[in-house]
Amino acid sequence: MSKASSGDNSSLELLLDTMCNTFGAVMFIAISLLVITAMLGKVNSASEPPADPETWRTMRSELESLEREYARSRDMLEIMKPFAEHLQQDPRKETLQRCLILKEENSRLENLRKIRLLQLETEKKLQQTLRQKTDRADQENIQKREELQTLESRRQQMEKSILFVSRTLATQKPESSLVFRYLRPNENAPYFFLLQRGRLWRIGPDLSSGVRVHPDVTAKRWNNFYECTPATPGIAVLDKDGNLSADVLRMIRSIPPDRFPSFQVYADSAREMFLLRETLKHEGIRHAFSTYLDRAPAGFAFRDHVRYETD
Repeated sequence: MSKASSGDNSSLELLLDTMCNTFGAVMFIAISLLVITAMLGKVNSASEPPADPETWRTMRSELESLEREYARSRDMLEIMKPFAEHLQQDPRKETLQRCLILKEENSRLENLRKIRLLQLETEKKLQQTLRQKTDRADQENIQKREELQTLESRRQQMEKSILFVSRTLATQKPESSLVFRYLRPNENAPYFFLLQRGRLWRIGPDLSSGVRVHPDVTAKRWNNFYECTPATPGIAVLDKDGNLSADVLRMIRSIPPDRFPSFQVYADSAREMFLLRETLKHEGIRHAFSTYLDRAPAGFAFRDHVRYETD
């Protein structure tokens, strides 16, 4: 159907072009006849005839030729006049006009469609970017919430431990205070070390003037319990070859002579503690150690006026 309409439109345009050309030719011939007739009238009205008969014959011949061309054009115009009248009433003219209007409307709608598609694509990209940022924020919130729950759980455990220790100490009578019992009269007080993540920190404490922990750690006091956390990078227990570091032995030998080393060991440093114990036994250095869970706080409990029993 679209091909037939296109053919009809092309035929209609060719017919219009032919009619316009024919009408122009007729008008040109009519104007030429009027000019030549006016010129001949002037010649006839002159007092003297043309001096050259040949020129007269030439002009007469051109006039006759123009008259014949005018007659032919007039006949052609008469022939095509019914077609022109029919063309004015032809419904295809309105169809062609509607087709042009629809084509312009279709072009406008196509531009609007492209603009809308661009808007939708931009909106989609913005929504995707916003969704990604929202997902990252949600993940960070989940991680922070888990960390907060972990800290809250540790806090509750510590409060329970503190409450238990406080209640236990409150029920103790002065004459039945907790004491350290040693098998030999010359037993000395322990000097604590913290062993965690393969590194060693000195805890102490220094008892020469009150209770002061070593600068390797910081202490927070809960009643008579001192919770200690590392304040320096510490010293690696093993060297790059996997052997016990000489700095560790120097650190252990540097403690006061009336103290003995006691190690607080976490599970991630079990191998280091095994090698350290073997070396200390080989060196003949008396020592002690205790193991801790990952979430258990390191530190020590201190009471004034502790009586050391001896056998």
